[in-house]
Amino acid sequence: MKNIIFILLINLLFSCSSFLDDEHFYCEPEIMPVLETYEAEALKRGHTLDKSNLFIIFEDHKQMYEDDKAFGTAGKKNSIRIIKIADFYWKDFHDPFPLINEILLFHELGHIDLNRQHTENINSIMCPRIYDVYDIYKQSEQIREKYIDELFQNLN
Repeated sequence: MKNIIFILLINLLFSCSSFLDDEHFYCEPEIMPVLETYEAEALKRGHTLDKSNLFIIFEDHKQMYEDDKAFGTAGKKNSIRIIKIADFYWKDFHDPFPLINEILLFHELGHIDLNRQHTENINSIMCPRIYDVYDIYKQSEQIREKYIDELFQNLN
């Protein structure tokens, strides 16, 4: 029920986007710690996440997979930026494999926040083959740092 109400609210905001100001932001509470990690990593590299008109929500995994064949999506409509994360994916993989969720959110934020596109480079978070990236990313903190450095490279 909460998701239905929230989706209706998002649809209302999409249709009335001229009423939005720079204070509109929502992130699912379960996702917030990973978002805070992204913000900290961005700041270490001289970048600040613009959270204005940003919504990070869970989406029904069945509908998402049927529509997009993906565990996460990022899109823009007018001034609204929305990241949808497949609910089962986040919740089922969070405890045993938290770095998968970090890769997923950092990837989607790469689209929304950094205007990055997909790449076939397996040494990039922007590679859509999340499990292949995870196999390398998880090996050490140094490797993780290299992936995050690559994500934020070439920012002006």
